[in-house]
Amino acid sequence: MLTGLTLVALLVLTPEAFAQRDAGAKARGDYSGTFWSTRSANRSVRHARDYSQGAREYIQATPKASPQYLRADAAEVGRNVAAAKAEVTYLKAQAARDKELLSAVTSIEKHLTAAEKEHETFDAECAKDTIDSKATMACCSALSDHLTKAADELEALQKKLTPKPTAPNPKK
Repeated sequence: MLTGLTLVALLVLTPEAFAQRDAGAKARGDYSGTFWSTRSANRSVRHARDYSQGAREYIQATPKASPQYLRADAAEVGRNVAAAKAEVTYLKAQAARDKELLSAVTSIEKHLTAAEKEHETFDAECAKDTIDSKATMACCSALSDHLTKAADELEALQKKLTPKPTAPNPKK
């Protein structure tokens, strides 16, 4: 019975309930939830960019690129972009009351949406039996550009949100 009640309590208490901040959170520099979300999103964006750049380099260096190999890269790009978008969605919900944070998150969201569209093009090129090298390299370059912009903005936001070290209590 106790285990069942514990499970129900865990289901009811969503992560958003723990992430709520009080009125003084900004003044104290309490951005720990958003800091870690920017860090996670940036990691996913960098991984997606690495796969995109790697695919472009592979196509450029290979006379006949393997669609199977590129499909695997396209799947990883898509997975990482989706993970980054999920973190940015969380950030946007947390930023609802902070105009500066909301503006930064909205800009990052635009870059990720553009990257998502380029990923669709990349995925469509990889679905073909024969790879069009120029078209695939072009979409990989555009995809990498959008992801680089998102990563740069996430890194800048992360620096702003880095939790401040707590000062030791001088009374001890």
